[in-house]
Amino acid sequence: MIEQLKLLLDAAQWKARDEDESVDYKAYRSSKVLIASLKSAIEAAEEFLAITNSRPADYDPFAHQQE
Repeated sequence: MIEQLKLLLDAAQWKARDEDESVDYKAYRSSKVLIASLKSAIEAAEEFLAITNSRPADYDPFAHQQE
């Protein structure tokens, strides 16, 4: 999933290079928001992966709820 997000980010950055703020401000701003959102999603996915990879194989997140 992280690799797909990185591919989308590359495509968005490539497209944004050709956009000009003075020609179409909405498209320019949308590209910037998309790029920022993709970067944030990649960062969150990498953090989640690091957390889940550090857990033992038999980790049960709901063990504290069981009686």
